[in-house]
Amino acid sequence: MILVKSLGIRYIWIDSLCIVQDDTSEMQRILPMMDRIYGNSVLNVCAAAGDGSNYGIPGSPASPRAAWQPIVQYAGFELVATKTVEGLIENTAWNSRAWTFQERMLSKRSMIFVENRVFFQCREATWSEEVFSEALVSSWTLEMIRSPLKSFEKNPVRLYVEYVELFSGRLLTYEADRLRAFEGISAMLCAPLRASFFYGLPDSYFDFALLWEKKTPGRRLKGIGEDGIPSWSWSAWLDASIWRLSMISGTLLNLHEWLESHTWVVWYKLKQTTPTESNFLPVWSSSQCHPRPSRWHGYARENAESRPFGRQPPISDDAETKPIMPTTSILKKECLYFWTYTAFFRLSCQSRTGPAFASKLEPGLRRFGLLDAHGDWCGTIILEDEWSDSVGDVVELAAISDARDFSMEELDTWNYYVPEDREASEWRLYYAFLIVWDDGHVIAERAGLAKVYQRAFELASFEPGKAWREITLG
Repeated sequence: MILVKSLGIRYIWIDSLCIVQDDTSEMQRILPMMDRIYGNSVLNVCAAAGDGSNYGIPGSPASPRAAWQPIVQYAGFELVATKTVEGLIENTAWNSRAWTFQERMLSKRSMIFVENRVFFQCREATWSEEVFSEALVSSWTLEMIRSPLKSFEKNPVRLYVEYVELFSGRLLTYEADRLRAFEGISAMLCAPLRASFFYGLPDSYFDFALLWEKKTPGRRLKGIGEDGIPSWSWSAWLDASIWRLSMISGTLLNLHEWLESHTWVVWYKLKQTTPTESNFLPVWSSSQCHPRPSRWHGYARENAESRPFGRQPPISDDAETKPIMPTTSILKKECLYFWTYTAFFRLSCQSRTGPAFASKLEPGLRRFGLLDAHGDWCGTIILEDEWSDSVGDVVELAAISDARDFSMEELDTWNYYVPEDREASEWRLYYAFLIVWDDGHVIAERAGLAKVYQRAFELASFEPGKAWREITLG
């Protein structure tokens, strides 16, 4: 309060005081507005010093500080040794918390208190109290190179990916708050993405958003609230998530064209239409699409000739006759309902990557191979180390979209599953979920994301073989 008053600011917003913490309806009303609350603020005060929220602000009357300026001698000159704000806050308790992420990302200006120093940061520059600038004109500083605020200049898809990667894995006192703590970011991205968010994924890029993988190992959030958080959402896992370039690089050549021509699953969700009735509706509404789509835009507008989600060619001659509407009686708002091809492969330790191109994975993760019914290597997947106990077991994969090719991290040889030259082999792979069913074989869980040869699906699946199947993914 003393700091805000001394700055001549009349009002102060403190989340824990301004939002009634045990009032669910109040939180549902306020949290989607956090982008406006922080975005329209004069200044965000970041108390990043110490090991918790009770540490205080160094330099205030309640928390005196011992400020000092390190001086070094170099070539006969006295130089001030300054540290960057990113380096100072990187390993702080404040920077590890999920709720503080949107405070910094959504605010136009921040005053950061850390290690007995004060920094001012906006989206163009960072200034330290240790350095005086005589320039009165707008400028930028080198410190912004490491700042996540520089991401605002990027296209909204990349912004979404970077923000999820920065946010996921952060700590929460209450695990059920994972999506709530991201609502301000989601609200900010809705307009530029022309999207609504469904459990943390933008619906206008839904097939792409599903291609996340685990960056670090961690357990799934289960049994939270009435419905829980689904396994297909990055927010369901207590670990960091990532869109690995080795996995998604083919989609980035032209993301809009990939969504239009190399995806086919019609994703459905449960929508409550009346207090007593619910209907299955497509995850995405074509009313949100861009009028003149280009490389980085989402799904195309639907028309008389297109398939759902504005897609153009069918994936096979009989695709138009296959069922796509859900028929299940399992009605859960967090579930994803869809039909697609499934097939069965053996989990293997076989790797087709040498030391020079091997993926640099966090401890607890490893790359596994997939073998077809003939014993041939046909795909790859990154899973937790615990899956080593399942090596040799047959697992089920559900194809979700076309993949362009294997990266050198996944396959560093030109030996293709089907003898063809490299160009002819493009788009002959599937992205596929490794799915694990519950005891009743009713609801499946996403366990990982694989890349596998399409020909293996068609000709070399273990029994019962390739099938067009309805899946309820929880």
